[in-house]
Amino acid sequence: IRSSDGDVRIITGGHTGGPVFGAQYARETIAALPSDVRLDGIALHPYGRGPVPGERYTVFGHIDDSIQSYSQILPDKPLWLTEWGVLDRPDDPAQDIANYATHFISYLKARYPGRIAAMLWYAWAQGMHNGYGLVDRQGNPRPPLTERFLLA
Repeated sequence: IRSSDGDVRIITGGHTGGPVFGAQYARETIAALPSDVRLDGIALHPYGRGPVPGERYTVFGHIDDSIQSYSQILPDKPLWLTEWGVLDRPDDPAQDIANYATHFISYLKARYPGRIAAMLWYAWAQGMHNGYGLVDRQGNPRPPLTERFLLA
């Protein structure tokens, strides 16, 4: 990859499984890579985690557990949250989803400045598998989530 583009960033595939099993799998996968592979980050999908455990969208626990666990694997490289969002709750109040999303973003930005390279909400559009979309099936914004997400 780098022979074609020396500036490209190479990250792992998006790891699931949480801060224990997911992070262990990431460690084992990275250890199995050829010695000349240089990773620029670790990708993870921390669904069901957030800044306030026990709330409706944080059924799997605190986001700190995932950030701290995955950060120990490649401590000098950023984390990429290549999928996160709200799954299997298409009819929840839009305000609740927006509150969760913006609190998640603001919490991580304040607590881990420079540690998180990207946070990609899943799903882009309502109806994409089981994710709560930023836009509806016709591509229209879904307020207040879209506006608050983009400003966070």
